[in-house]
Amino acid sequence: MASRSLCLALASAALLSLGSNVTASPGSTDPSSTRPSTAGDSDPLVSFDQPLLFSYGTWSDCARTARGSLIIRGEGVTNRGGGGMNLQADLSRFADRVVVARVKIGESNAAKELRVVLRDSEDRSATWRLPIGGLPHGRWIDVVAEGQATLAKPNSIDEDAGALDLTMLRQFQMQAGWEGPHKLDVVVSDVSLASSQRVAAYADQAQELARLRQKQDLEAVEHTPESPRVVHVGAVNRDLLEVVLQERRVEQQEYTAYVPEPGDDIRESGRRIPGWEDGELVDVFEKRELWREVDGQMKRVGLLAGGAQGPPLLLPDERLLGDALNLNLADLPQAYALSSPDAREYETATAPTAVYRKSKPNEKAMPEVGYAVEHRVYLRLPKPLAEGRRYELSFAGVNTSDATVEYVHDTKRVRSSAIHTNQAGYRPDDPHKHAFLSLWKGTGGAEVYTGLDAFEVLNARGDAVLTGPIEEVMAADGVETLKDRKNHSLTAVYAMDLSDVDQPGEYRVRVPGIGVSYPIRVADDAWRRVFRASMHGFLTQRSGVDIGPTATKYERPRSLHPEDGLPIYRSETDETDAFMRADQTWFQALVEGRTETEAPGAWGGYHDAGDFDRRGDHLWATYLHLELLDLFPEFFERLRLRLPGQESTDALPDLLNEALWNVTCFERLQHEDGGVGGGIEASAHPRKGEASWTDSLVWMAFAPDVYNSYTYAAVAARTARVAQRYDEPLSERLRDSAERAWSWAEPRVSAVKTEKQQNRARDARAAAAVELLWLTGDAAYDEAFATAHRIDEPAFKSQHGATFAYARLPSALGDKSLKRRARKRVIARADAAIAYGDGNAFGLASPNRYMPLIGPVGAFSTPEMGTQTLPHAHFLTGDERYLAAAVRACEYSLGANPENLVMTTGVGFNPVRNPLHFDSRYSGQPAPAGITVYGPFDRDSLPGFTENEEWGHIYILAGRTTPPSRSWPTTESYADVFLWPSLTEFTIKQNMGPTSYYWGYLAARGGARP
Repeated sequence: MASRSLCLALASAALLSLGSNVTASPGSTDPSSTRPSTAGDSDPLVSFDQPLLFSYGTWSDCARTARGSLIIRGEGVTNRGGGGMNLQADLSRFADRVVVARVKIGESNAAKELRVVLRDSEDRSATWRLPIGGLPHGRWIDVVAEGQATLAKPNSIDEDAGALDLTMLRQFQMQAGWEGPHKLDVVVSDVSLASSQRVAAYADQAQELARLRQKQDLEAVEHTPESPRVVHVGAVNRDLLEVVLQERRVEQQEYTAYVPEPGDDIRESGRRIPGWEDGELVDVFEKRELWREVDGQMKRVGLLAGGAQGPPLLLPDERLLGDALNLNLADLPQAYALSSPDAREYETATAPTAVYRKSKPNEKAMPEVGYAVEHRVYLRLPKPLAEGRRYELSFAGVNTSDATVEYVHDTKRVRSSAIHTNQAGYRPDDPHKHAFLSLWKGTGGAEVYTGLDAFEVLNARGDAVLTGPIEEVMAADGVETLKDRKNHSLTAVYAMDLSDVDQPGEYRVRVPGIGVSYPIRVADDAWRRVFRASMHGFLTQRSGVDIGPTATKYERPRSLHPEDGLPIYRSETDETDAFMRADQTWFQALVEGRTETEAPGAWGGYHDAGDFDRRGDHLWATYLHLELLDLFPEFFERLRLRLPGQESTDALPDLLNEALWNVTCFERLQHEDGGVGGGIEASAHPRKGEASWTDSLVWMAFAPDVYNSYTYAAVAARTARVAQRYDEPLSERLRDSAERAWSWAEPRVSAVKTEKQQNRARDARAAAAVELLWLTGDAAYDEAFATAHRIDEPAFKSQHGATFAYARLPSALGDKSLKRRARKRVIARADAAIAYGDGNAFGLASPNRYMPLIGPVGAFSTPEMGTQTLPHAHFLTGDERYLAAAVRACEYSLGANPENLVMTTGVGFNPVRNPLHFDSRYSGQPAPAGITVYGPFDRDSLPGFTENEEWGHIYILAGRTTPPSRSWPTTESYADVFLWPSLTEFTIKQNMGPTSYYWGYLAARGGARP
């Protein structure tokens, strides 16, 4: 049993609006008072005239029975808990009865749900959900199970075990929904089984109950500085006004020195993993929490981090500031009023005819404090708004910080969130420029636009320089070519062609009567600017070096360098074998192979995702950067990036210097016999609260393997060839290194174990063969490519990088017939990508129509879902059709999407802000620019890959999202919260590398000036 100290004060959240499955005896305060007079149709299941046998979570030692009731309240009691008692009963005769609980809600309650759980003698379980959000407080209420669920048909069962046996019930539990934490303040007098007649009688009184709660809330409305803020008001149709409210804000923290105080309680939990403590290698716990006495109670104040060679640091818990929005009122038309001193239709304050809303979290206070939430409220007005008129919007019934706000309906100046544009802008000669119009209203569903004849493009002075038709490209009930074949926006989508805007300047797209877009910058350097931002992301992910003011505002101490006192050991486990082992995790496999041999050169490379590993796959991002320099040497020789120290002044192109940071890391990892391992990895995922420079785990370098040796050979060979123009000794050194890696892998490739490993090695071998052929001219590499390529195969892993390289070989190298087939293959895949883009609303491209729409492939965040066939086809053919499609493939992730959200930090007007980036978060800084996140996730496109995504719906979105999160369109499924790996994580290979390549190609093509 947990101690009473588990009853912490955590966080509360907004109350949900009332459902139709509750009722009250309005004048009653006694649980025995008269219920609807349908005699003999309700039987008790449990009455609380004896103590609970057990309790857990925050209910431990806090939930108690008294006077025949279960009392669940107190300091720190939240919805993350439960309790129960043994039960021996045969209830089969009541199979058609509905579960009902009689409850009294306290004023401080913020929990949304109670649950009744029954178990039978075979340990099968079933759950009935009892919604309590939005109920009046201070009186007894009969709460009916969601959907009037009967004993025979509960809300959920343990599907693996099967249906509950009602003849052999052995245990009763009462729980809360665990979507919180939300403060719980509830008394339960009993749980009963009611007939349908009695349930109907309860339902008849629901309206009276709703009026009672609304009256309570309206009397309590306050407008204070801590209330939800009105952050934007704008029209989204002629008679539809959008109000964006921000509920709460997060105050980030940063490391401070840990100074022990008397009474400190350091609580360790989680798995034990190999790590460092005071200079000793021991098994450490994943999490170290610091608890201190605050105002007479023990409370958690933060996490301890580091301490490998001395005292640990303290990472204080973040703070969630501000008040919740009262959702019981926010959806009521009478809570709002619109008036105008100069619009006749609104001389008298007028309520909207309908209110719709969509709400979801947009920030998380770490670690478990709570969430900030963005609410978008849509007010349907009885009369259209008049151009140029001033309006006053009153929030008399909504607890906003401002009781009223002014809105001027100037549709040449006021932004409308229904208009979506590419926030990077365009080059004047880009052959494709589009904007979109769409709106999904959450509880109001699709918005279908009628009577909109044309759009305008306005210059900086507000003059129209282009007009054109607004064309529907996807009906609300349409079907896209995207996997799972549905309308992933759940609304009608309209497109506007801006391609004729070819003069430099700043523009906005206007839909008359509605509003304008974010500014669109048309300039020669439009793509160059975002490319430089994306490369900044690589700089800030560098490991083993200080990051700071000489190159970037983002600051970070040197991380994971062996010279800082923590050794990095060699492991006898190779990366490919570790990932294939089914009997244990790859961390365990790596640890089991650890030797006492140190690898002093194991530093450098790029941190990946939310972790600090440096994986061999990161080299493929560098392979793309080198390709840009190879395709457009004059452009990238002159292009300056933000690089530190000598790199900013030496004779090498900056893009080559950035590539060398990664390549030389793996060059140092190369064994004397030529083999190259899969990088540098820790003994586990980072300990809670630890950043890269405070990491206290054990770090190891993987043993060499065939795949990573071929990968390194490919990238080192390309680096050597590109470097020939600038540094001959460097080129010769890397040539020798690449050839040694190839020579190590060749005799071992036939012994690769599994089919998956074989295919992976074959693809890397093809790239290495073509790069070494180009570098050395040795026909033996051409022969190797002939046995490794997949040019004629329809398989997804088509080796598009190696295929493109072979198609580009100088005329004296390679098989002419095979080069023609390679060229044809690249073009065919590009044609498939265009067809894919033609069949979906926002032009998303992919050469593979079966690609699952999940974050790790960057389905909505990474141009062409991580492939480069459109730029490749454009380079080989010069056909503007491929260039247009390549530009189109970038628009969605740069903001031309229903949420107007740029999927790369620091880019555009509305970028993602909370990627899973520990280093910035734990140092109290904004995330650095240039991180492209995984992005939206469509669970239906790959049902077997949903565990992490399910976790987010259960613990992040449940109870905080309106409508329920599962009903949102895929294109609006992204939640910009720090800790949801399926959405907010990122990788060097999958997201950052392909994104930077695309933007770099569009910047450099056609002889552009850097």
